[in-house]
Amino acid sequence: MLLLSHKTVLPDGKLLNVTRSVTHPDCPERTDGVIRMEVGIAGMLCYPSKLRPGMCDMLQIGGGDPKGSIPKSLINFGASGWAGRTLGKPAPH
Repeated sequence: MLLLSHKTVLPDGKLLNVTRSVTHPDCPERTDGVIRMEVGIAGMLCYPSKLRPGMCDMLQIGGGDPKGSIPKSLINFGASGWAGRTLGKPAPH
């Protein structure tokens, strides 16, 4: 299993990235206890911000199967808005 991604610039100038997991003979299932998450579909749309000149806004969505348990600390980290802290404050809407 590996991630297959496609990036493109849309006619209106927005950047689009779409990703999904695919099977590949060079990336077989692991036998050493490591569990790989399967991404059903994920995507990101990046475009110039209307409210913050010179900056961009980003919309990100994803869905997948972690294929195992996820530590509570990792869930809390994601739920606490890690993307906003990593990428900067989101624009008010």
